[in-house]
Amino acid sequence: FPSHDSQALKLFYKQYRILEIYFPPNKIKTLSIPGTGLRTFTNIVLANTETINISNNDLFELPNFSAFTNLTNLNISRNNFTRSACTALRTLSADVVARLPSALSVFTAGHTFGGTITGDLSTFPISSLNLSSESGSDRRFGGTSPAVNTTTIQSYNIAGNGFTAIPTSLLTAPNLKFITISGNSLNQDNIAFDSAVIESFDISSNPSVNLVKLNGKEKLKSYAGIVTGK
Repeated sequence: FPSHDSQALKLFYKQYRILEIYFPPNKIKTLSIPGTGLRTFTNIVLANTETINISNNDLFELPNFSAFTNLTNLNISRNNFTRSACTALRTLSADVVARLPSALSVFTAGHTFGGTITGDLSTFPISSLNLSSESGSDRRFGGTSPAVNTTTIQSYNIAGNGFTAIPTSLLTAPNLKFITISGNSLNQDNIAFDSAVIESFDISSNPSVNLVKLNGKEKLKSYAGIVTGK
Protein backbone atom coordinates (compact mmCIF):
# COMPACT_ATOMS: atom_id res chain seq x y z
CA PHE A 1 0.00 0.00 0.00
CA PRO A 2 1.15 3.58 -0.55
CA SER A 3 2.42 5.15 2.64
CA HIS A 4 -0.36 7.79 2.57
CA ASP A 5 -3.19 5.29 2.19
CA SER A 6 -3.72 4.62 5.91
CA GLN A 7 -7.40 3.67 5.48
CA ALA A 8 -6.58 0.87 3.03
CA LEU A 9 -3.90 -0.38 5.39
CA LYS A 10 -6.34 -0.48 8.31
CA LEU A 11 -8.87 -2.45 6.27
CA PHE A 12 -6.18 -4.92 5.25
CA TYR A 13 -5.28 -5.68 8.87
CA LYS A 14 -8.93 -6.10 9.90
CA GLN A 15 -9.71 -8.71 7.26
CA TYR A 16 -9.35 -12.45 7.89
CA ARG A 17 -6.44 -13.80 5.90
CA ILE A 18 -4.03 -16.71 5.64
CA LEU A 19 -0.41 -15.69 5.99
CA GLU A 20 2.22 -17.99 4.52
CA ILE A 21 5.93 -17.42 5.07
CA TYR A 22 8.48 -19.38 3.12
CA PHE A 23 11.71 -19.78 5.06
CA PRO A 24 13.86 -22.82 5.93
CA PRO A 25 12.29 -24.11 9.20
CA ASN A 26 15.60 -25.36 10.58
CA LYS A 27 17.00 -21.81 10.51
CA ILE A 28 14.29 -20.26 12.66
CA LYS A 29 15.61 -19.52 16.16
CA THR A 30 12.90 -17.15 17.32
CA LEU A 31 9.26 -17.02 16.22
CA SER A 32 7.27 -14.09 17.62
CA ILE A 33 3.73 -13.52 16.32
CA PRO A 34 1.69 -12.02 19.20
CA GLY A 35 -1.63 -10.28 18.71
CA THR A 36 -2.19 -11.23 15.07
CA GLY A 37 -5.50 -13.08 15.41
CA LEU A 38 -3.75 -16.41 14.85
CA ARG A 39 -6.22 -19.34 14.86
CA THR A 40 -4.01 -22.26 13.83
CA PHE A 41 -0.34 -23.06 14.17
CA THR A 42 2.00 -24.85 11.80
CA ASN A 43 2.24 -28.64 11.94
CA ILE A 44 5.88 -28.42 10.85
CA VAL A 45 8.35 -29.28 13.62
CA LEU A 46 10.72 -26.36 14.21
CA ALA A 47 13.51 -28.45 15.67
CA ASN A 48 16.00 -25.59 16.13
CA THR A 49 13.63 -22.92 17.38
CA GLU A 50 14.45 -21.74 20.90
CA THR A 51 11.79 -19.06 21.51
CA ILE A 52 8.12 -18.93 20.47
CA ASN A 53 5.68 -16.16 21.35
CA ILE A 54 2.10 -16.75 20.19
CA SER A 55 0.47 -14.71 22.96
CA ASN A 56 -2.74 -12.69 22.65
CA ASN A 57 -4.10 -14.64 19.68
CA ASP A 58 -7.26 -16.61 18.88
CA LEU A 59 -6.01 -20.18 19.24
CA PHE A 60 -8.54 -22.68 20.60
CA GLU A 61 -6.04 -25.16 22.02
CA LEU A 62 -2.35 -25.56 22.69
CA PRO A 63 -0.34 -26.68 19.64
CA ASN A 64 1.85 -29.74 20.12
CA PHE A 65 5.39 -28.58 20.87
CA SER A 66 6.66 -31.91 22.24
CA ALA A 67 8.94 -32.51 19.24
CA PHE A 68 10.47 -29.01 19.41
CA THR A 69 13.61 -30.28 21.10
CA ASN A 70 15.40 -26.93 21.43
CA LEU A 71 12.41 -24.85 22.51
CA THR A 72 13.17 -23.32 25.92
CA ASN A 73 11.06 -20.14 25.95
CA LEU A 74 7.31 -20.44 25.27
CA ASN A 75 4.69 -17.71 25.63
CA ILE A 76 1.10 -18.85 25.02
CA SER A 77 -0.62 -16.32 27.29
CA ARG A 78 -3.97 -14.71 26.45
CA ASN A 79 -5.27 -17.42 24.16
CA ASN A 80 -8.66 -18.77 25.22
CA PHE A 81 -7.96 -22.50 25.43
CA THR A 82 -11.11 -23.04 27.50
CA ARG A 83 -12.90 -23.22 24.12
CA SER A 84 -11.12 -26.41 23.04
CA ALA A 85 -13.37 -29.14 21.66
CA CYS A 86 -11.45 -31.54 23.91
CA THR A 87 -12.33 -31.14 27.60
CA ALA A 88 -8.90 -32.37 28.71
CA LEU A 89 -7.23 -29.50 26.84
CA ARG A 90 -9.22 -26.74 28.54
CA THR A 91 -7.04 -26.66 31.64
CA LEU A 92 -3.40 -27.35 32.46
CA SER A 93 -3.90 -31.12 32.44
CA ALA A 94 -1.60 -34.08 31.81
CA ASP A 95 -2.70 -34.00 28.15
CA VAL A 96 -1.62 -30.37 27.84
CA VAL A 97 1.68 -30.96 29.64
CA ALA A 98 2.41 -33.80 27.19
CA ARG A 99 2.42 -31.15 24.44
CA LEU A 100 5.15 -29.06 26.07
CA PRO A 101 8.82 -29.23 24.98
CA SER A 102 11.09 -31.20 27.31
CA ALA A 103 13.68 -28.38 27.48
CA LEU A 104 11.13 -25.77 28.62
CA SER A 105 12.77 -23.15 30.84
CA VAL A 106 10.62 -20.01 30.53
CA PHE A 107 6.88 -20.68 30.46
CA THR A 108 4.28 -17.90 30.21
CA ALA A 109 0.70 -19.14 30.14
CA GLY A 110 -1.49 -16.70 32.05
CA HIS A 111 -5.10 -15.85 31.18
CA THR A 112 -5.26 -18.94 28.99
CA PHE A 113 -6.65 -21.95 30.86
CA GLY A 114 -9.12 -22.39 33.72
CA GLY A 115 -9.97 -24.83 36.49
CA THR A 116 -7.64 -26.97 38.58
CA ILE A 117 -4.14 -27.85 37.42
CA THR A 118 -3.65 -31.61 37.15
CA GLY A 119 -0.56 -31.70 34.91
CA ASP A 120 2.92 -32.13 36.38
CA LEU A 121 5.31 -29.26 35.55
CA SER A 122 8.05 -30.45 37.91
CA THR A 123 9.63 -32.64 35.22
CA PHE A 124 10.68 -29.58 33.19
CA PRO A 125 13.76 -27.42 33.93
CA ILE A 126 11.59 -24.33 34.39
CA SER A 127 13.41 -21.28 35.73
CA SER A 128 10.58 -18.81 35.15
CA LEU A 129 6.86 -19.62 35.45
CA ASN A 130 4.22 -16.98 34.79
CA LEU A 131 0.57 -18.01 35.13
CA SER A 132 -0.71 -14.56 36.11
CA SER A 133 -4.33 -13.81 35.26
CA GLU A 134 -6.92 -11.17 36.13
CA SER A 135 -9.50 -10.96 38.88
CA GLY A 136 -12.96 -11.81 37.59
CA SER A 137 -11.72 -13.59 34.49
CA ASP A 138 -13.09 -17.04 33.62
CA ARG A 139 -9.55 -18.03 32.68
CA ARG A 140 -8.19 -18.39 36.21
CA PHE A 141 -6.82 -21.39 38.09
CA GLY A 142 -7.98 -22.73 41.43
CA GLY A 143 -6.88 -25.34 43.96
CA THR A 144 -3.15 -25.75 44.63
CA SER A 145 -0.68 -23.91 42.40
CA PRO A 146 1.64 -26.14 40.36
CA ALA A 147 4.74 -27.79 41.74
CA VAL A 148 7.87 -27.08 39.72
CA ASN A 149 11.47 -28.23 39.57
CA THR A 150 12.80 -26.88 42.87
CA THR A 151 16.39 -26.82 41.64
CA THR A 152 15.84 -24.68 38.54
CA ILE A 153 12.96 -22.36 39.52
CA GLN A 154 13.94 -18.71 40.04
CA SER A 155 10.78 -16.76 39.23
CA TYR A 156 7.25 -17.90 40.22
CA ASN A 157 4.28 -15.72 39.27
CA ILE A 158 0.70 -16.90 39.84
CA ALA A 159 -0.91 -13.49 40.47
CA GLY A 160 -4.61 -12.89 39.91
CA ASN A 161 -5.84 -16.49 40.08
CA GLY A 162 -7.95 -18.32 42.63
CA PHE A 163 -5.33 -20.60 44.15
CA THR A 164 -5.98 -21.62 47.75
CA ALA A 165 -2.53 -23.10 48.44
CA ILE A 166 1.01 -23.29 47.14
CA PRO A 167 2.88 -26.61 47.11
CA THR A 168 5.13 -27.21 50.12
CA SER A 169 7.95 -28.24 47.77
CA LEU A 170 8.13 -24.64 46.49
CA LEU A 171 9.06 -23.45 49.97
CA THR A 172 12.32 -25.41 49.76
CA ALA A 173 13.46 -24.12 46.34
CA PRO A 174 16.98 -22.75 47.00
CA ASN A 175 17.28 -20.45 43.97
CA LEU A 176 13.95 -18.60 44.14
CA LYS A 177 14.48 -14.87 43.55
CA PHE A 178 11.13 -13.49 42.43
CA ILE A 179 7.85 -14.62 44.03
CA THR A 180 4.52 -13.12 42.97
CA ILE A 181 1.54 -14.90 44.51
CA SER A 182 -0.71 -11.88 44.99
CA GLY A 183 -4.42 -11.69 44.24
CA ASN A 184 -5.30 -15.28 45.09
CA SER A 185 -7.31 -17.00 47.83
CA LEU A 186 -4.38 -18.50 49.76
CA ASN A 187 -5.31 -19.63 53.26
CA GLN A 188 -1.91 -20.71 54.55
CA ASP A 189 -0.28 -19.06 57.56
CA ASN A 190 3.36 -18.87 58.62
CA ILE A 191 4.57 -19.21 55.04
CA ALA A 192 8.35 -19.48 55.09
CA PHE A 193 10.58 -19.82 52.02
CA ASP A 194 14.02 -21.34 52.49
CA SER A 195 15.70 -19.41 49.67
CA ALA A 196 18.31 -16.93 50.86
CA VAL A 197 18.40 -15.10 47.50
CA ILE A 198 14.82 -13.76 47.37
CA GLU A 199 14.81 -10.26 45.87
CA SER A 200 11.11 -9.63 45.30
CA PHE A 201 8.11 -11.00 47.18
CA ASP A 202 4.45 -10.03 46.61
CA ILE A 203 1.77 -11.84 48.59
CA SER A 204 -0.67 -8.92 48.73
CA SER A 205 -4.44 -9.28 48.24
CA ASN A 206 -4.69 -12.70 49.88
CA PRO A 207 -7.23 -11.91 52.63
CA SER A 208 -6.79 -15.17 54.56
CA VAL A 209 -2.98 -15.02 54.80
CA ASN A 210 -1.90 -13.50 58.09
CA LEU A 211 1.80 -14.24 58.54
CA VAL A 212 4.79 -14.61 56.25
CA LYS A 213 8.24 -15.32 57.62
CA LEU A 214 11.13 -13.52 55.95
CA ASN A 215 13.85 -13.93 58.54
CA GLY A 216 17.34 -13.46 57.15
CA LYS A 217 16.30 -12.41 53.65
CA GLU A 218 19.17 -9.96 53.23
CA LYS A 219 18.82 -9.69 49.44
CA LEU A 220 15.16 -8.68 49.60
CA LYS A 221 14.55 -5.43 47.69
CA SER A 222 10.78 -5.41 47.21
CA TYR A 223 7.97 -6.72 49.42
CA ALA A 224 4.17 -6.41 49.47
CA GLY A 225 2.08 -8.15 52.13
CA ILE A 226 2.12 -8.94 55.84
CA VAL A 227 5.35 -10.01 57.53
CA THR A 228 6.59 -11.45 60.80
CA GLY A 229 10.13 -12.06 62.01
CA LYS A 230 13.26 -9.93 61.79
